[in-house]
Amino acid sequence: MSKQTALPTREKILETTIDLINREGLRGITTRKISSAAGVNIASINYHFRSKNALIQKALAETLEALMKMPAESLDRTDLDPQERLLNFFLALMEGGIAWPGVAKAYLYEPLMKNNYETPFVRRFNDFIAELMSKLKGIRFKNGDANPRLVFIQVLSAAIFPVLMPRLFCGFAGADFSDPALRRAYAVDLLARYFET
Repeated sequence: MSKQTALPTREKILETTIDLINREGLRGITTRKISSAAGVNIASINYHFRSKNALIQKALAETLEALMKMPAESLDRTDLDPQERLLNFFLALMEGGIAWPGVAKAYLYEPLMKNNYETPFVRRFNDFIAELMSKLKGIRFKNGDANPRLVFIQVLSAAIFPVLMPRLFCGFAGADFSDPALRRAYAVDLLARYFET
């Protein structure tokens, strides 16, 4: 018996939806596809979640907290110096994007495709960055006059983009960001460009 079949119906539907979003993205998800993959009838989905959209929102909310947890915890490691905590943060952030590619892209669907920045992801991401900034006392920027918030936008953007499309740069640089060693080397280099060691 698989783990999923042992789950209560509500959790089985939710896990199946998360898996489908991660593998196929948002566009191809239908209630019929979810019910078939979960081994339940459509009425069960409506009973537990009221609608496909409510189910998808719940799936994205669940995964959002899970994806933010590991990077956030890496910043709380008081046994490490600030630079090592920052490196661990970026590695955890990149790992989340690689492990959950469809989910990561789903968070960006509304802002990218519909120009809608009033989403739970956008609010949570901005709160997350503010929390991050408050935890980075002791980090020094290479350009002492730099605006820390703008520097963070640059570094976050440079870290997130390659994991959203990990093989985009294969033809240009032979770089496949699915490789953990390349992600680490990239993060080390990226942080060395912006932060004092």
